[in-house]
Amino acid sequence: MNDSPLTPERILDAAEDVLRRYGLAKATVVDVARFLEVSHGTIYRHFPSKAALRDAVAERWLHRVSTPLAAIA
Repeated sequence: MNDSPLTPERILDAAEDVLRRYGLAKATVVDVARFLEVSHGTIYRHFPSKAALRDAVAERWLHRVSTPLAAIA
């Protein structure tokens, strides 16, 4: 992808892309790692499980959606 340091934000960006491409049931941590050109073990240093990674993606998305809605309400 690029040479910037691997951060949780970069992993979440990649995970969102992978989830869009393959869907929730088929996307794997290995797919995210391949997208980032790192080993899947590197992803697990930031997120302890596939479920934790999916939860972080969902939480970030909900925050992105609810913030503008809260300003309207």
